[in-house]
Amino acid sequence: MSRAAFRILLSFAMVVVAGLMFSGAQPLPGEPKEEPSEPEFSGIMEDIPLEELIQLYSLYENRVLVFDPRLLAGKQITVSAPPDGVGVDMENLVRSGLREHGYLLVRGSPFDRIVPMVELASVATAISLEELAEARPLEPVSVVVHVRNMLASAILNTVSARSSKIGGQVSSVSLPDRHDVNALVVSDFAVNVRSIVQSIRELDAEVKLVSSVVALKHVKCEEIATALENAATAMHSNRNEACAVSFVPARQSVVLTGSAAEVIRLEAVIAALDTEAD
Repeated sequence: MSRAAFRILLSFAMVVVAGLMFSGAQPLPGEPKEEPSEPEFSGIMEDIPLEELIQLYSLYENRVLVFDPRLLAGKQITVSAPPDGVGVDMENLVRSGLREHGYLLVRGSPFDRIVPMVELASVATAISLEELAEARPLEPVSVVVHVRNMLASAILNTVSARSSKIGGQVSSVSLPDRHDVNALVVSDFAVNVRSIVQSIRELDAEVKLVSSVVALKHVKCEEIATALENAATAMHSNRNEACAVSFVPARQSVVLTGSAAEVIRLEAVIAALDTEAD
C-alpha cells in the first residue's frame, strides 16, 4: 500500500463515517451505535504524514483531538504490514507513530491531546496494578508498587534503568520509622511499567531467616558489641538480610538472626574478634 493508497483509505473512512452519520437508518433505542470496522493495512506504506494518521484515528475511534499543528508539521512515518493485509487497531498505531517522533497521545474528556514525551510522568493516568494488565502498551500510566522486603530506595537505581530515557520516571517513598510506608511510584508507557513491576517483584523476593548462637571464648559481650553492631548494619539495603544481633552476657553468647549469608558473615566477624589478647 503506497501513500496514495493510504489517502484512499483515509477518504474511504471519511465516506463511511459520513454515511453512518447521515444515513436515514438510525439505531433503535438501546442498540449500540454502528462504527466503522478496523482499517486493513497491507504492504509497505511510506511517508505517511502524522497529521493524516491522526485524522484516520479520529474517524475510526470517534475521538476529538486538539493539538498544535506545528508539532507535527513535516513529520512522517513508514508502516510495514503483511502483503495479505491485517486489521490494525488505530489507537495503538497512532501511539506508535507519535512515539517515533517523541510525542504521546493523552486521552481525556472532552478532548484528546498530543504532548511531548518529556511530559509523560505529569500526564500519566494513575491506575492500580490490576488495571495495568489491561492497559494499552503505549498508554502513559502511573502505578504504586509497595515493597515488602527491600528498602525502596535501595533498588531505585536498578529499576530506573529500565524506564524510558525520555519521560519515564521511578521515585521512591520511604519513611525510616514507618515500615508500612515503603513504595516505588512508576510512571511510563504501560509496556515498560509491566516490565519494571516484574523486576521489582523479583528483587523484592522474601528472604528465609535463620538464627545462630555463638558462644564467646576469649572476650566479653560488651567488648565487641559496638564493632559487631556496626558490622551488622553495614549492609542494610535489604530488611530481611540485615542481621539482628542480641547479646546474652550471662552466657557470654551472641544471637544472630538474619539471612543465611549475613549470619555466616557475622560469625566470621565474631571469630576474628574473639581471640586471646596478646
